[in-house]
Amino acid sequence: MHTTDSGVLEGWNAEEFARVATSIENRRHDGDTSDLRILWRDEVDGREVGSGVVEARPVEAGELIAVSMPSYQVPESGELWRTVEAVTAAGSAWADEGHVVASQQLLLAEAPVPPRRPSVTEIPTEVAGEYHLGGARFDAHTGDLVELGGRPIGGPRLELWRAPIENDLLAFSNSYVAVEPTASRGVGAPAPSWADQWRAAGIDRLQRRVVSVTPGPGSLSVVHRYAPAASREAVVVELAWTWDGASLILEGSAVPSKGWTGTWPRIGLHFRLPEGLSRAEWFGTGPAENYADSNVAARVGRFASNVSDLIVDYAVPQESGLRMQLRELQLPDIDLEIRAQRAGGDLPGFALRAHDAHEVTGAAHPYELPESTATHLYLDVAQHGLGSRSCGPDVRPEYQLRPRAASWSLALRLRE
Repeated sequence: MHTTDSGVLEGWNAEEFARVATSIENRRHDGDTSDLRILWRDEVDGREVGSGVVEARPVEAGELIAVSMPSYQVPESGELWRTVEAVTAAGSAWADEGHVVASQQLLLAEAPVPPRRPSVTEIPTEVAGEYHLGGARFDAHTGDLVELGGRPIGGPRLELWRAPIENDLLAFSNSYVAVEPTASRGVGAPAPSWADQWRAAGIDRLQRRVVSVTPGPGSLSVVHRYAPAASREAVVVELAWTWDGASLILEGSAVPSKGWTGTWPRIGLHFRLPEGLSRAEWFGTGPAENYADSNVAARVGRFASNVSDLIVDYAVPQESGLRMQLRELQLPDIDLEIRAQRAGGDLPGFALRAHDAHEVTGAAHPYELPESTATHLYLDVAQHGLGSRSCGPDVRPEYQLRPRAASWSLALRLRE
């Protein structure tokens, strides 16, 4: 693990970390760690099940020591995470007591998640232009979700576009879109800005065509095709809806055709929720926004925030607010709970805001944003990295989002 020069916790692999020892390295230039306390905390699905103080002598500058750690018990269900933190032992002019100076987090155990099983076997019938499945209603023509348990919920629609950030808009530095950093000694090659490349590919103006909406035993299968106008390149989205007696289950996939080049801004599903939602609680990464190449400070846990605080209010409205690797999202205003499981190896990230990506793109200043008519939820399997091409190197290849297939496994339910 790499943190600031004021101190570092260096983690071993999960079993060593939990059962044998952890190493503590002081990377300060001067001064030992007598001003710090080393704390540990175990959490199952973000809920604390144990904590304590790591007994360690002061570590001299530049020194590395090993200390013993308590053992752990594998939970019957859920994810067991251990967090070790170096915190200030007393308040000072620059930080209060308990300020986190360095931290390390490891997944110690993860119990298998049982498969979701539908409980309804009746074939949905069309009533007044709608299909009813459990507590959900769908538009019979488009297959879009319209309502869940009396709450208006719209979508989802595929979204590949994001409101460009400054690094997407500018091209002061060379690009790595077609030239590997190592092959060019880090220089890259000239190329249009990412936003210009995405617009040239038509990603900001995808058109949807409904291919099929097919009811089956306890299910509704929907196929959509998304493509820029007059383009051969397309993405086929398949949505399989089922009902398990309490939750609406969605197994979704998006598969691109041949011919796509360059990168995509994001690959996500966009839901429209009631306007004015004020609160969000989640189990995933946080507390602040985090992206593929900007997540070192993120940790896995349970967090809560006002919806308005999830995004950064930049002078120019732009993409903001993604929290990666979502497991559970609670929206108390409408009693909605969304649980995500890995699909194709991926957990989606989430972003929640009062305007959609295209409304944000069209505003040069916050006051130019239109009046909000919905709360917009994006569940992104991946996003293109942030990079620093406006003033430094481009997004590195490992953080670029090349066109690829994506999958989602979601359960939506209303909390009682």
